Amino acid sequence: MERKQRDEVIAGLARHIANEEAIIEKYKHLGGVLGNGPAGLLIRAIFHDEEHHHLLLNEMAKEPKALAKKTPLPAVEEASRSELTQIVEELLKHEEETIENCRKLKVRFVAPESEVFAAILEALISDSAKHQMLLMALNRILSA
Repeated sequence: MERKQRDEVIAGLARHIANEEAIIEKYKHLGGVLGNGPAGLLIRAIFHDEEHHHLLLNEMAKEPKALAKKTPLPAVEEASRSELTQIVEELLKHEEETIENCRKLKVRFVAPESEVFAAILEALISDSAKHQMLLMALNRILSA
């Protein structure tokens, strides 16, 4: 990545990080108002995701050059690479099982009074799908 592009990426990330900070505060306020009940649980789930997004954006802003490297993996022995690939495969299987289990549970809890439960299960399904996508990217890196 050229310096000008890197500077543009960093500036864009900085703007987004500043916006995220304001959004996180709104979620924090809303969570405080809603308390510990079911509605509060929904907001806390979003709040924690937003905090995590903020952390990831900050990490990306610190090292955009390192993230753009063609070899993002430190030198790893072939045996270690094989072991890491096996662990990634096990984690992918776990994420698939999580998705299946959440879908099965969601079918049982579709009544209007279970709206929060169904929404949380759907969020867990979405998170596991995201984990799969990230693990598959790691698998491609390990295979390179």
